[in-house]
Amino acid sequence: MLASMVTLIGSAFGLYAIKYDTRLALERTRGLERQIAETTAKLAILTAEEAALTRPERIETLSRRHLDLQPMQPAQLAIVADLPWRTPDLSSQATAPALPVVPP
Repeated sequence: MLASMVTLIGSAFGLYAIKYDTRLALERTRGLERQIAETTAKLAILTAEEAALTRPERIETLSRRHLDLQPMQPAQLAIVADLPWRTPDLSSQATAPALPVVPP
């Protein structure tokens, strides 16, 4: 009789502990779901802002207002063979080994 009462009281405490843990887990889950919803809403806002800020016509207007860009001239174009070869910098040899310069 005493053993069954101890078992009954132990079971009641065990069930209470499980119920308490379940409620804590449910509250944690609801908190995480709220955070996910808030983060998703913030992400949607940031995505819309990025789309508005990176519109090509907006960037073009800003570049015309703030940058002094000119169209490229044919004289600015070159081919690789026209580029001068670099001479090795002797001051940088102390930190890194120099690569051999091989002319074309």
